[in-house]
Amino acid sequence: MKLITSVLCLIALLATSPIVLASSVFKCTGIEGEVTFSFVPCAVEVPVQETTAEESEPAVPRLERLAQIDSDIATLEEQLDNTKRDYEVSLRTTSGSAVRNELSTRFDESAYDLIVQLNELQSERELLAIL
Repeated sequence: MKLITSVLCLIALLATSPIVLASSVFKCTGIEGEVTFSFVPCAVEVPVQETTAEESEPAVPRLERLAQIDSDIATLEEQLDNTKRDYEVSLRTTSGSAVRNELSTRFDESAYDLIVQLNELQSERELLAIL
């Protein structure tokens, strides 16, 4: 009888020992960085990925937009070439510095506007192509 009592006491002591209890306590870090203790394992943090409008778009509309951008880029490049060609023809047929200055100013403004639009489309295309 004494042996059974000793064994039961030993089991009770081992079951309530700090080593056994410590194995079921979890030290976790909360959302705001505070330390918490729990009998349940800590939640695994899954990094939140920010989604942009481009990422959430389906592939088909994105491909259609890429095709539209390519078409717009080709059109703008053609307009830029035509503007340059018209400017060169106008310079050859014009004499007089005031008229030439006016032609240069108009060409610079037109070319600048076309180049800005072209750069914007190329940047948008690069973003869409990455996704």
